[in-house]
Amino acid sequence: MLWDSSPGWGFSRGKPWIAFGASPETTNLEAQRPDRASPYNFYRQLLAPRRGRAAFGSGSLQFLATDTPEVLLYRRDSAEERYVLAVNLDEH
Repeated sequence: MLWDSSPGWGFSRGKPWIAFGASPETTNLEAQRPDRASPYNFYRQLLAPRRGRAAFGSGSLQFLATDTPEVLLYRRDSAEERYVLAVNLDEH
């Protein structure tokens, strides 16, 4: 993610090795931070439950069987916590 709308988008004024993508003036952190519906804030909320939880930082990981190939099911454990997570990878 680009940092801001300054020249070089907060990285460098040198020539980038890869294009920044469409609309860098609106897809940078500075522009997205205040917008509660932005992709930046979506991923921030998505990752928030992981912060400070031992099960996600240093706990064990076990993938669980499912009858639906579009669903990723797994468990994270630590001595104090256990979480079972289901991720729907289907397009719909």
